[in-house]
This record gives sequence, C-alpha cells and structure tokens, in this order.
Amino acid sequence: MKKLILATDRLNNLDTELIGNGGQSRLDIMLDIDTGEVWADVFFDHEANSWTRYHDKNIVCVGTARNAILEDEETGEADPDGRCWWTVMVYPPNGNPNDAIYLSGDYYNDYYDVDNVIDVISMLYS
Repeated sequence: MKKLILATDRLNNLDTELIGNGGQSRLDIMLDIDTGEVWADVFFDHEANSWTRYHDKNIVCVGTARNAILEDEETGEADPDGRCWWTVMVYPPNGNPNDAIYLSGDYYNDYYDVDNVIDVISMLYS
C-alpha cells in the first residue's frame, strides 16, 4: 500500500467540537487501499444506524470515532469550556473485534494527535 494521505481535515478535529452536533457524533474512518487516502464520514448521532455506501472494493471502513461533551460535575450542564472526549476504534483487517485497537483523547481537551490514528491504520493495513 502507498503511504497514507489524510484526504480531509475531519480527523484533525478530534479534540474539538467542530464536528457534529456538539457531542454524540460518530466518524466512520475510511481508507482507499489503492490510493492510500484516509478520510472520515461524519454522522451526527452515533447511536443512529447510518452509514455511507461505497461501490468500490478498495474503499473500506477501518474504524470509528465517537465523541461526547463533558458535563460539569456540580451542575450536570455541558462543560462551560466546551470540553469533549473522543474514542477511536481501529478495526483489524481480519475482522476479529478482539483485535481492534482503541485510542482515546483525554478529558482536558489536549490536542488529540491524528498521527496516532494514521500510524495504527498504517500498521494494520500495510
């Protein structure tokens, strides 16, 4: 496979609320095995049964990322600083969910390094 190329900037926004409805979003992380392009399709409710269908055998869903808004512990309201967290699951090529790799952003909204996601995909799909 060619070197992986980030085709859109959606994965760069894992540490922000720039994706979705300010929480409860899902990204399907897609890979074109032929070109090495990686991108994410966004869905605004991670519980919804939604997806994008590609009619190209070289395009595969290699993972998902889900987010949620942190709540203030005292008030139960959305965190006033707009902090959120993300969990990324990268699926193995063998399809065994026990072999999936989980990556998580931290609760303090530090910059989540999308390079970690690309490295894991590259490791699994090279």
